[in-house]
Amino acid sequence: MRSRWIFRARRVDRGQIAIVHALEAVGATVVDLSAVGRGCPDLLVGMHGVDLLVEVKAPLGPRGGCSEKGQRLRETQEAFRGRWRGAPVLVVRDPMEAVQVVIEASKRTTTGEKS
Repeated sequence: MRSRWIFRARRVDRGQIAIVHALEAVGATVVDLSAVGRGCPDLLVGMHGVDLLVEVKAPLGPRGGCSEKGQRLRETQEAFRGRWRGAPVLVVRDPMEAVQVVIEASKRTTTGEKS
């Protein structure tokens, strides 16, 4: 049985639940941070001994929304990224991209490669 840390979400982007399930399916631990607010990324993901911050945005294209609302980082999210001193915040739009980006980032970090 997987343990989950899910706080009461303030704002959850479309597809976040599917992304969480996909990451857990490949062995990641996921903590939902969306209730934190103030530009904090949506997810804290642990994989291969590495902790990663992940921001979930709406998918591109007509099925993901006709406007740019929800597809771009908000001003508070940009500000958080600017002052964050840890690993870069990853931005993902769908489960497949999330799995690929998290696996690549965790391998880069564990091998010492630069992004």
